Amino acid sequence: MSLLFLLSGIIYLFILRQFSLAKSRFLVATEQLYLREGQRLTQDRDVPQYLLHVDKRLTEENNRVLHYLDMSTKRQLIYCVEKQLLSEHKSLLLQKGLDSLLDQNRRHDLSLLYNLFSRIKGGLEDLCTQFNAYIKSYGKTIVINPEKDKGMVQELLDFKDKMDGIVSECFSSSDKFVLALKEAFEHFINQRLNKPAELIAKFVDSKLRAGNKEATEDELERLLDKIMVLFRFIHGKDVFEAFYKKDLAKRLLVGKSASVDAEKSMLSKLKQECGPGFTSKLEGMFKDMELSKDIMLAFKQDGELRRTLQSLACGKARSEEQQQTEERVFQDRQYQIDAAIVRIMKMRKVLPHNLLITELFNQLKFPVKPADLKKRIESLIDRDYMERDKDNPNTYNYVA
Repeated sequence: MSLLFLLSGIIYLFILRQFSLAKSRFLVATEQLYLREGQRLTQDRDVPQYLLHVDKRLTEENNRVLHYLDMSTKRQLIYCVEKQLLSEHKSLLLQKGLDSLLDQNRRHDLSLLYNLFSRIKGGLEDLCTQFNAYIKSYGKTIVINPEKDKGMVQELLDFKDKMDGIVSECFSSSDKFVLALKEAFEHFINQRLNKPAELIAKFVDSKLRAGNKEATEDELERLLDKIMVLFRFIHGKDVFEAFYKKDLAKRLLVGKSASVDAEKSMLSKLKQECGPGFTSKLEGMFKDMELSKDIMLAFKQDGELRRTLQSLACGKARSEEQQQTEERVFQDRQYQIDAAIVRIMKMRKVLPHNLLITELFNQLKFPVKPADLKKRIESLIDRDYMERDKDNPNTYNYVA
């Protein structure tokens, strides 16, 4: 009896060993098959076709395990397919196919790409990085070319809608991809200083001006919400404020506002985004107009309205008006830089040049160049607000 038991054990171990050897040979053969297949098909097929093939292979191997193989083989078999058909070629697949899939809005293919890359280590991280790079590259072509200025804002809105849809529908609204999209938009929209902010303000003016019959009130409200998303990305918000203020004054003075409710809604959105300090002058204009039945009375109450009305009455060219607005923004920024420098120096008393520049970059809310900051420092030195240290010319002392 014991001999029979011993023989049974030996036979079982023999069968188990043979099964293990067969399984190992099968997995090695499978890996070699998919290694060659991956190398061949990444060259022969476009990315959408290749992704469909990989998806088909994964389904086939799952079915093979269910019908013919031991379940213990499943994990290693599926890993083999993922490694040889996806992991080994993920960079190539992204470089070769992602941009065209995004350009053509191929959402089914993008969903499949996301699902397949979620199966492999680092797949979604690499996809997210390439997605971010695509948005920066494509977005820059919208804002950097002056020939596209006329349609820039609408194109930005359309591009944002498209990318939002892809993140939501194809990338599972992943936080990682949402953040990548926001970071990319903020990066490229500020590659061209001031102009996007100006054009967004003018776009709002065109939508809030009387005679704009393109949208219902609800559609206009949704459009203003989308414009605010672009506004958040802009660094030079003071440029937007200057042009928006000028255009609002015009609309109120000549009765060309399409909707008082829409005007108030836009002011409310700006106030919520930037605080009451940003909208106080704009709200002041509105109150002046609402308090007065006589347009001339309101005109006398507000200096900004008076300058705008005089500009209109004199028939000044738009280019001159634009130049005045830009000059006003420039002067406001000079005052803000001077005030920030004095505030910092008053608090710190003594400060090296590099640390002063760093603190100014942290405090100022608009883009500025180091050379411009240096000019303002020299101006304050000339006006005896501060002085260079006698022993170290790269250090400044506050003059009380």
